[in-house]
Amino acid sequence: TQLKSMLSEFYQYGVGLEQLEMVSRQLSGRPLLKYKLEDLMVACEGFAGKLGADAITAEEVLIRLCGMAERSRLLKDSVIALDGFTGFTPIQYQLLAILMGCVERMFVTVTISPEEWKQKKTASHELFYLSHKTADTLKNLAEQKGVRTEKELVLSPEILPRFREAPALGFLEARYGRYAQARSLTQPLDDLPISVTACQNPEEEV
Repeated sequence: TQLKSMLSEFYQYGVGLEQLEMVSRQLSGRPLLKYKLEDLMVACEGFAGKLGADAITAEEVLIRLCGMAERSRLLKDSVIALDGFTGFTPIQYQLLAILMGCVERMFVTVTISPEEWKQKKTASHELFYLSHKTADTLKNLAEQKGVRTEKELVLSPEILPRFREAPALGFLEARYGRYAQARSLTQPLDDLPISVTACQNPEEEV
């Protein structure tokens, strides 16, 4: 299982035998890591050989698509909407950069509070760091490809649509993990229709 996950991650991050060999050559002072990489090279080579030339892994589908997307007539008139992602792998970013240049329009949403979106810069430990990083990376890719970006649209209704029927959950979502806001409660906690229950195991939780 661990080896399968490692091979999957190699494909997603564009790591092949060439990269492993290059890093391995630079590790003369770290023999354990060098030997481990050489083991992984054997596994990669054996896996590719067993797979053969007529089959590809699910992770390789995006790699193949990168080489074919610009020739697709179907994509040329498409509108692509990406919603609910916190980030992308290098191969996915590579594909998105190609798609930007060949589709009609692309929309991407990121989850972030309007206040924190205005800050533009966040530290890596902060809650919406990945959202900022994803937006910045996509904007940089568009700039490199010479693709025009539209004005950012911040959706910030007072009550989010998913909380219209459950305002207490909206109240919790807005303050969870934000201690300064939690301390400024104007509503007694006893009045909130939310309870916290500790269970001994998953069966009890269900």
